[in-house]
Amino acid sequence: MNPSENVSRQESLDALSGSLAQMIPACNENGMKIALEFEKGCPLDNYREGVAFIEETGLQVYLTCDTYHLFNDGAEPHTAAHAMKACLGDVHVSGSNRGEPGGGVFDFETFAQGLKEVGFSGPLVVQYKMEDVASIARSCEFTKEFRSMIQA
Repeated sequence: MNPSENVSRQESLDALSGSLAQMIPACNENGMKIALEFEKGCPLDNYREGVAFIEETGLQVYLTCDTYHLFNDGAEPHTAAHAMKACLGDVHVSGSNRGEPGGGVFDFETFAQGLKEVGFSGPLVVQYKMEDVASIARSCEFTKEFRSMIQA
């Protein structure tokens, strides 16, 4: 959810909560889930705010955890995985600066260990700024290795 001009954070979250409450029954009827992605500068600025929003509203929604956003938040990956345990829906895999997954300095090993400990088995989504076509194969291979680290 991106910030709206001249609208407070709380008003944005209230609108989000109201909209989600209307959408969730239809999603449940059709076997679908809603995952919210936190991002710096948005009403759900980081994973802590995302977890708090879900806990406070009691809505049946999940979080999308993007490694790029975790990195930008300065979050400790293992701690973040544990904090999101009950509400983690999927993980977006990216390098530290939105580059190729596995690139940069994000600590994928620590994050994988945390995801393993909380029993995460949801989708991994490759999301990055592609520099060359060959990076697709490398990114997929890294993501397979990352999945193996989570399941080991």
